[in-house]
Amino acid sequence: FIRRDSIMFVNARFLIDKFAKDENVKTVIYGHAGHINPISSYPAVPCIPFGRYMRKAYGESYSPLLFLIGSGEAMAYDEHYNRKDNWLSSPPENSMEYFLSLIDDNVFYTHLTVDFNELTLSRLQGSHHIPQEFYPFNLYQRFKGVFFIKSTDCTHKDEKEISFEKASDRLIMKIKQRQEKIKEIQKRIENL
Repeated sequence: FIRRDSIMFVNARFLIDKFAKDENVKTVIYGHAGHINPISSYPAVPCIPFGRYMRKAYGESYSPLLFLIGSGEAMAYDEHYNRKDNWLSSPPENSMEYFLSLIDDNVFYTHLTVDFNELTLSRLQGSHHIPQEFYPFNLYQRFKGVFFIKSTDCTHKDEKEISFEKASDRLIMKIKQRQEKIKEIQKRIENL
């Protein structure tokens, strides 16, 4: 598990070198905030994050951006990889999400300046729902800017979101099938 980020980097570097080697070509990599930042994987399993490998290889050209949501529903998984939609908890008053929610726009981007060079509570939503959503981070050291969505509305899903759900369902089914195969192989090995 802890080598996952180094493998992400090897794969990303291969693709960048193969398809985006020219200096005038930009590459966008979408990933979880715990992986793409160059500082640490806190509060997840301690490991060197993908972002640190990227920063070492590409210097300041590597610019991780953070996506935050103020309120709404989030999809995550339970311990059996069943997809669950849960409401996000309300942002505490001293959190980045609360501060950004005070702005009138529903969706916007802000560059992180040195004014944000301090510990600030911010939501970290992983692949599984957990009761604690907010952790202290120095977002300025981790990210160049923040894309903020004040509120998500899951009542009007378009085709892309539906097909994403179908794709997620298929992926989870494959994961479950692999787990069953592993159990079957383990039983065969035990019976040798």
